[in-house]
Amino acid sequence: ESELELAEAVGLDISSPQQVWWVKVLRDDPLRILRVFRFAAKLDFQICPTFWRVICFCLDSLKSKVAGSRKMTEVLKLCKYGKVRVIDMFNLCFRKRFVYRADGALTCLAPAIFGGVDGKGFVHYLPTVLSIN
Repeated sequence: ESELELAEAVGLDISSPQQVWWVKVLRDDPLRILRVFRFAAKLDFQICPTFWRVICFCLDSLKSKVAGSRKMTEVLKLCKYGKVRVIDMFNLCFRKRFVYRADGALTCLAPAIFGGVDGKGFVHYLPTVLSIN
């Protein structure tokens, strides 16, 4: 898929090569989404705004391409960095909202992160989370 085709498919401006690059990278290996969170926790850095703008275009790949066990391994690695980091990650997963489709529907990260493909190829994930108290 060319950069122009990808930009048109997801509705990005081709004049923003960094956004197109992020979409390509995260769709190619969607587990990188969790690795970004883990390394941000480990190295105490802020995640760039471009990542947050494009992540919604990669959630379907994270849901359907990555086994739940691989995602859980990343979450457990993140847990090594303390309770505060884990709580921050869960807040991101359940509370941060993204525009998910052209119709303006909102979603969060949790359904894509907590689930995955089982050994028989069936996809299991949380239903869309509307709120958490």
